[in-house]
Amino acid sequence: EKKTRRARYTGDRHEYSDLRLAGRIRDVLNLEIPASGNPLLSGFVVWSVLPSGWGNFIAQVYSTVPGAVYDPARIKAILDEMKPELRAEVSHEVRRKKAPYFKFEVLPPGMRPFEQLK
Repeated sequence: EKKTRRARYTGDRHEYSDLRLAGRIRDVLNLEIPASGNPLLSGFVVWSVLPSGWGNFIAQVYSTVPGAVYDPARIKAILDEMKPELRAEVSHEVRRKKAPYFKFEVLPPGMRPFEQLK
């Protein structure tokens, strides 16, 4: 009787590739957002990009300027307005057939990314 080998699918490979893609998206966004020249976006960085299923990603954005006062909804609206250009740049840099979809989550003033974990 001949034994056959079956590949085991654990899902880890896909999760790893999503995380690797998320990191590349973060790097591109951190270069492109400051290069936009919009003074309202100065001091903002993308802390993390998280896979949210079905090829979508969530980019967490916060201000590195101490004591900065801003309206998160306004910053999100500006980023959403820039999204087509940002998505095109991400697609070009990560060299994929389809550009990944992402949405922005802007943290409120004074909140640092690790504070939301508490």
